[in-house]
Amino acid sequence: MQKYFQCWKTENRTANGHIFFKLKYITNKTPAGKCAGRGKEQDGPGRVAVSERREKEKRMKHPKSILNTQKGICFIMGTPAKTERHHIFGGPNRKHSERYGLTVELCPYCHRESRHSAHKDGMINHVLQEMGQRAFEEKIGSREEFIKIFGKNYLEDE
Repeated sequence: MQKYFQCWKTENRTANGHIFFKLKYITNKTPAGKCAGRGKEQDGPGRVAVSERREKEKRMKHPKSILNTQKGICFIMGTPAKTERHHIFGGPNRKHSERYGLTVELCPYCHRESRHSAHKDGMINHVLQEMGQRAFEEKIGSREEFIKIFGKNYLEDE
């Protein structure tokens, strides 16, 4: 039985933002190499030649962190190392962390590898969140604004 391509495309994005299309193999449809009613030729197995490419979406530039952190120096240990950007308030607040500069540079060990890393140890993460809220209140806005944006007060007894 000969296989044919069904040319209804499902658009997907890879982790680095590249667009690709999936084609399904089906039988007894249009001959391989032609898209039914679309007029586009097949460009190899599992791929469709797309004449119109979307422009890359512009990414937001990373604003400078409002906490005193430098690229190449781990914020927790203070040692020179290859660093990774850690968003203090993750999940749904990750974009807010980025917008207001609530990020720190951490070495991979302190960021995600150690059992006492920012992503695995709740106490470390909570301390970073307290520091982030204090920096926000000192340099950007009030506590009420912080709670309105991030949905929670991370400073206890204050």
